[in-house]
Amino acid sequence: MQTLTTRQQQVLELIRSWLQQHGAPPTRVEIAQALGFRSATAAEDHLRALARKGYLELSRGRNRNIRLLHNLPQTDADVPLIGQVAAGSPLLA
Repeated sequence: MQTLTTRQQQVLELIRSWLQQHGAPPTRVEIAQALGFRSATAAEDHLRALARKGYLELSRGRNRNIRLLHNLPQTDADVPLIGQVAAGSPLLA
């Protein structure tokens, strides 16, 4: 695969993390707002470049039409702290 610019890496990382958090890809407007672009068109330009380079696929006719084509290495694992576990000897039921 071709190398990415810094901005393209940021867009790709945003999509990956957005998918993890929300279960669906971001819209162009959400990408533009998150990365400080002036318009959604700038986000669209980066998405098309990523599609040309083979990192994602864009399907027509849908607002959230981004599909990652490769599993990207994850930098940090997000493991939520859910609660506490009592320590000590096990109890018989």
